[in-house]
Formats: sequence, structure tokens, C-alpha cells
Amino acid sequence: MPQDILFLDKDCTLGEFYQGGCGLYLGAFEFLEEQKDKGRKLIVATHAGEKGRVHLDGVKHLLSGYMGKEQLTSSNGFYIRPDKTVHKINDDFAKRSDLMNDDERKKAYAELSQFADAAQDYKKPQSERDAARKKQYEISDFLNVYLNRLTREPFNEGSRYVNPYSGRGNGAKDLVIARRLIDPINYADLRTVLVGDDSDREGTAPTDIETPLIQVTQSKFPKGWKPISATIDTLFSSEEKPSEVFDQLFRSGKRMKNGVRLVSIGKFKMDFERGTYGSRLAIWSQ
Repeated sequence: MPQDILFLDKDCTLGEFYQGGCGLYLGAFEFLEEQKDKGRKLIVATHAGEKGRVHLDGVKHLLSGYMGKEQLTSSNGFYIRPDKTVHKINDDFAKRSDLMNDDERKKAYAELSQFADAAQDYKKPQSERDAARKKQYEISDFLNVYLNRLTREPFNEGSRYVNPYSGRGNGAKDLVIARRLIDPINYADLRTVLVGDDSDREGTAPTDIETPLIQVTQSKFPKGWKPISATIDTLFSSEEKPSEVFDQLFRSGKRMKNGVRLVSIGKFKMDFERGTYGSRLAIWSQ
């Protein structure tokens, strides 16, 4: 049976940890304990790096994983290997120029500089300058090709990861990447929900519209954990995926302004919305 996974933003969701922050919000410990007791895997997905782990030392025994910027971001993007695992391009590939020895690199850049100078020498005929510029570009392209660090084979652009919803290759906190890291083969079958803050509405939820976002409202803690827990329970209550349960609730909800649907979950009223790229959003309404 597919695993129920609860992704958790850290800062301004579970607590405030910087510049004299309060630490974990009131009720956060009990909330996490309750979710773990219900058999869910709790995985932090955060913009913070590994140094942010220390903020969660008091609840680390409740967590199944921590994914920071080291796992979820890459300056040059990710690629998918034939075995379906996802990896950072820069971990396995580098520019040809970076893989050359010092003598090779010095010679190549000297030649590049020579043709660049010739292309800008207006004493030469236009045809010679054009030929020099063409050679300059050829050498530059040659040096900038990404090669496998071990095999020296060129990088296959067809293997580059592109988010299926945004069309971008490197979101700051891409939950499809997170799911692929958890289960490279069956990642699409994972049952996932995200608990996050306002910044996750546009920054994270659109990266994986199959993962509904339940948005916290810090001013409503500690009571605010109760509607969040109730919504999580409801989204995970069926054999269907949480995204499918969300859609059923959205369709049956009361129509409000700006496309919002008011949904009753137990004694709580939740605002359900469809956001960027069709992302699924829920927030406690009062």
C-alpha cells in the first residue's frame, strides 16, 4: 500500500528559529507526535540547509527525513539516470575546460583569445573577421560542453529534469524532486500532503499539484493545529490520493469570491482554492 507522506515546511510553519525567534510554535510538538502516531512519514522540506537541522533537534525522533537546499536545489539543475534516480548535474558532470589539465586549458584559452582578438581587428577584411568569430564560437562551445566526470561522455540534454507543471528545471523547493528522491520508481504513487506557510502558496505548491498544501496561520496557534490535523485526516481518509479527495471536496464546497470554495471538515470551515498551475490550497477560514 502506498505510504502516506506529510511534507512539512520548517520556518514560519513549525516555528521561528532565527533572530531571537520563539522556536517551535505552541502545539507543534503535539501536532507532529499525533501525525507520527497515525502512521504518516513526516519529512521536512525546507529552503534552509543542513544547518537548519539543529532547530528541530527536539522533534527529530518524530521525523522520517529532512530535505534542505542541498537535496532540493541545484545551480545547474538535475537529471534522470536510466535507473530513474535523480541527481544533480554538477555532481556527475563538468565543463570540458574544468576537466582539462593545466597545459591543455592554457593552450585552449590562448587559442580562443587569439581568434577573439582577430574577430575584433577591424584592419582585417570582413570575411577574415567573420571566420575568426566563427572559430571563436566553435572553441567556446567545445570548452563549455558538459562531460561526465568519469566517462567523459557528453551530457544528454534529453535526460535533464524539467518540472512537469512549471516547465522549469530547478525550483527552490521542488516537491516532485522530493518524491523522486523518496521513491525513484513509484514516486507518482506516493500519497502526499504539504503543510506550509504563505510563501509556499506560490513557491512550493505549484511544483507538485498532486500534493495539496494546507497553509498554516501563525496568529491562530495553538488552536490552529486542530483544523490542520482534521484536514490532513480527511485528505488521507480514502484509498484515493489526497489530490483526488481535495477535488471532491472542492466541487462540493460553497462557492465564494475569487474562485474560493468553503468546505466543512468536521466543525471547521476551510477555504479551498486552485492556484498557480492548478495547485491545490487549503486554509482555515474564520
